[in-house]
Amino acid sequence: MASTRVSNLVCVKCKLRKRKCDKERPHCGYCTRKKLNCQYPSVDTKHLTVRPFSAVPSPVIRSSMLLSDTLSDVLRYEPTNLNSTLYLQIIRIIRLTDQCVDDISMRYFRGIHTFIPIISPCRFHQEVIHSSTSPSATFSLLLLSMCLITYHPGLAKSSSAIDHATLYLTTKSLYTQIQSSFSPSLHLIQAGIIIASYEYATKKINDAFASIAVCARMGYAARLHLINSVEGLDPMEYLQAEEELSTWWGIVITERTIFCEVDTVHQPLIARCPDEDPRLPKTMGQKWNSARSPEALTTEGNTLGPSFVESDGYTSVTHAAWLLDKVFKSLEEQDIDSRLVQLDRLDHALQTSLALTMEQSQGRWGIFCTANAIMIRALYIIHRHVIELTEEMTPSQEKPPDQWRDTSYIALETITQMTQDIATTQNDMSLEEMEALPPSRAFVLRAALRYLDDLGVKCNRWDAARDQLKESLWMFDERWNVNPE
Repeated sequence: MASTRVSNLVCVKCKLRKRKCDKERPHCGYCTRKKLNCQYPSVDTKHLTVRPFSAVPSPVIRSSMLLSDTLSDVLRYEPTNLNSTLYLQIIRIIRLTDQCVDDISMRYFRGIHTFIPIISPCRFHQEVIHSSTSPSATFSLLLLSMCLITYHPGLAKSSSAIDHATLYLTTKSLYTQIQSSFSPSLHLIQAGIIIASYEYATKKINDAFASIAVCARMGYAARLHLINSVEGLDPMEYLQAEEELSTWWGIVITERTIFCEVDTVHQPLIARCPDEDPRLPKTMGQKWNSARSPEALTTEGNTLGPSFVESDGYTSVTHAAWLLDKVFKSLEEQDIDSRLVQLDRLDHALQTSLALTMEQSQGRWGIFCTANAIMIRALYIIHRHVIELTEEMTPSQEKPPDQWRDTSYIALETITQMTQDIATTQNDMSLEEMEALPPSRAFVLRAALRYLDDLGVKCNRWDAARDQLKESLWMFDERWNVNPE
């Protein structure tokens, strides 16, 4: 019988799966049975030591020190290629947040995934657990971006856990390096969308707008904007096609959501939004539904094939973003009367869709929150613009300026009351529960407060609303580690 050696460390595959490893060398029992490439870490990442930098005031220097220390530690053990080098370095960085891949994926798919459903959980877990080789550099970067957007130092067990600013700059630095070294890929684009979403949530609006523009360019290069037929695909091929479609729409939605907050409005949107009859993606759930075979798929209308868990949430989000895109295009109309008519039609469409999604959500968090936030934000844009536009306009044949303004004031009051009612439901939410709420909700709260302050709404009955809106906004700022306004 061939002799075997026993390792002091658990192999990478068993560590990711949180399963007991027999630690046999050169291949553990599980990897041998599954015919996987068994790899042992060169050093136990739990005991990785980096230079103490808590006293270093600059997050830029802290990030540089972190990148240098983790890379130096990996290179001591001569990794075989670039993919394994970056993977081992990123795993070391993740460990400094007191998390493992299992923790990150659980938090991401239970929370963040509800408003950024661009990653197929099934394909993700296949990559983590069943891949026979080291993860690609772009997949490792995706893991780090998921770590960034789910991380909160307040949930860390260790007082020496890495701070948010250092983790962000470290992730951004590695993203830039990998983007410069690899061709555009699905994982690289998804990591960029998540980073842009984090920047948006933390009010780095210009950075977020620049990041999502890069994602759009990479999306075109990777041909994600082309909606190909899914007929005849096997289940895993279908999941890939669905994930690519969802990722492209993730770019479209994120870019327009960020654009609502950009100060300089005369900037082009990079990702194209279909003009008519867009085929919309559906939320990719945890399990494949085999009730319908791939051969039965149809590409007619909005039908996308097999159904997924919570399949209607993302469809509502994409529809809301499509309407928001129409609002932006209407604002470019030069003829004022035509612009007002277009905005009036969009107001009706948004209010109708909002009423429908509010009824469907039935007070649940996460599923329709993003769609509702986008539509409410679009309504604020429409009616604030109408009030400003009609201040100096001459009477038109369609409707006198006073009537336009009165209608918009009533609409703003209605959606502000709605925003307050929604905020009331967040009173007792924990930090973990806040994960299921999209950051766009915070910008809706800010829009409501601006309406109450800028337009001189000083009735006593709105005092409680102001307090409630500020309290909810404070909760968002606490979750995303943003300095309160």
